[in-house]
Amino acid sequence: MRTVCLVLMLFPVLAFTATKDDRVAFTPESQMVGEVKRLERGRLHFKTDATDTIPIEWENVVALVSRQQLQVEITSGARFLGHLIGSEPSHITVSDGTSATTLPMTAVVKITPIEETFLERWDVDLSAGYDFTKASDVTRLNFGLDTRYTTEKRRFTLEAELEKTKDTVENTTRWETEVDSRRLRDSRWFTGYFGSLEGNDALGIDLRTSLGAGGGRYLWQTNSLSFAVLAGIVASREEIAGTSDSDTTFEAMFSAEFELFRYDAPEIDIVTSLDVIPNLSDLGRVRIDYDLSLRWELVDDFYWEIKFYDRFDSDPRSADADKNDYGIVTGVVWDL
Repeated sequence: MRTVCLVLMLFPVLAFTATKDDRVAFTPESQMVGEVKRLERGRLHFKTDATDTIPIEWENVVALVSRQQLQVEITSGARFLGHLIGSEPSHITVSDGTSATTLPMTAVVKITPIEETFLERWDVDLSAGYDFTKASDVTRLNFGLDTRYTTEKRRFTLEAELEKTKDTVENTTRWETEVDSRRLRDSRWFTGYFGSLEGNDALGIDLRTSLGAGGGRYLWQTNSLSFAVLAGIVASREEIAGTSDSDTTFEAMFSAEFELFRYDAPEIDIVTSLDVIPNLSDLGRVRIDYDLSLRWELVDDFYWEIKFYDRFDSDPRSADADKNDYGIVTGVVWDL
């Protein structure tokens, strides 16, 4: 114990001798020098000259110091801004120059450098998949884009997906683009706006444009899971397939989002969301969107992913459209 404490006491002195000499320790004899990139989903992303950026399981870290300006977020939703200085084992201390706060590592769920460049704040995933069934002569091609941008007070996501299906009867297309911008508040609350563009041949929609605003709260936020609920008001305009008709309505939206991430073998990353959207202009009409994705890492930055989606509309605007459209999509994901 004395050896560990001695190492931790020396960390602050050593940490301020260079520009990229953040230090992470697993034991007194096992340390790494480099740069803290971020902590998320139970993994500390740490860059060294010898290894570039590598993921380290947060539960294996006993000490961390950094001269960078970092934002540290804990399970309660509280956020602290400052440098990381030496502390007792399995704790980190955030100092803003005038005061210091010591936090147990088990309570820390995010660490974000706020002096990163604009490009470094983006996290981008690209996905693609191809399926062919000879017996039914069905071909399916899909592409996806998932981007996230984070600052000390905002989180922005943009997701896009395109799926084309060809069989002996007809060709169908489904595509969606969604944006979500959230302003982080105290005690895990957030407010923001969201919007989407989508088209779905099966549901008889050439184009649905939606824009809304609302708020919610992260009910649970740990290094292994996240669960959030939100509600809002949405304005939607629908262009009906096969006609020149369009319809503008107002809707309520109630959503739940759940993420589970585990990095012990077997590695697993599960993300699921449910949107219930009752129509306020056409009472009795309800839309339900459900998504589920499971992802496994194949090699560094490459994943195999399987997705399930379900789109339900109790009263589709096209008389020939289905009320329900669902499917399973598989593909490979590249984390840029």
